[in-house]
Amino acid sequence: KNMKKYNNKLFSDLIDESLQAQSDLCFGNLTKKGKYGTEKFEFEVEDEKMAQQLEKDVGHYTTINCLNLFTHLKEVQDYVTSVLTQSLKQFLKRASKKQKPFVMVVGLGNNGLVADSLGTEVTKHLIATTQMPKQLTKKMGNLCFLNAGVGVQTGIKSFDIIKNIIYALKPDVIFVIDALVAKNVKRLGCSFQISSSGISPGAGVKNNLKKLSKQTLGCEVIAIGVPMMIAGENLCEKSIPKIRNMVFAPKEVDIFIQKCALIIADAINIAVHGTTHFYI
Repeated sequence: KNMKKYNNKLFSDLIDESLQAQSDLCFGNLTKKGKYGTEKFEFEVEDEKMAQQLEKDVGHYTTINCLNLFTHLKEVQDYVTSVLTQSLKQFLKRASKKQKPFVMVVGLGNNGLVADSLGTEVTKHLIATTQMPKQLTKKMGNLCFLNAGVGVQTGIKSFDIIKNIIYALKPDVIFVIDALVAKNVKRLGCSFQISSSGISPGAGVKNNLKKLSKQTLGCEVIAIGVPMMIAGENLCEKSIPKIRNMVFAPKEVDIFIQKCALIIADAINIAVHGTTHFYI
């Protein structure tokens, strides 16, 4: 979450929005269209030069966008879940060669603020299996989860909590989930971005904390996010001092959080376990 100025436009967490500000880069052919108006965009930030140009970190990015996600049709939600699942499987395959990698899911954000509670809402629907009897989970994957909270709540930096638990448990891959900031209000609540570049907690409110990445944590990091907020100065043609440094969320953000959290959790459960249900 970052609100830096980028070529006189608001910086966006979404890779395709950042690319749109670069007129010398053509990426239209990287977008694949699916059912229900769903679009899947993939891009590789290959080197540091490109990373500096886009103000993004080196890594692979996939964005899945569906403006029709809130038509209340279960078929649309199920389809987006299946597209997200396939992408997560691809990221997992690149991150670990193991057939059943040990996956830890980290929910970032403040569960006391609805717009920032995506990570903690996702973990409510996950199937944690690492402490279950092996005879019950032999056909399932290895998954645990952690809600890291925020320093204001715990008095401990989320990085320190995550780093120490990773040191103790030694997972192969971690999924880090957080709410993002978008430039276009139409992208709120309906765009899912996955990246192998890691994530910086608190960047959306200019509270840049230590980055969660392979370099800092020592294991593969896959970041998953959905934009739930937009900066105030991006909503007005004129810069108004009172709102330029504020972040706004739509009034329906609670519905966005609930639906997107369920989609992400189902996709993770299927990618890791092969199912969204636990059978004895």
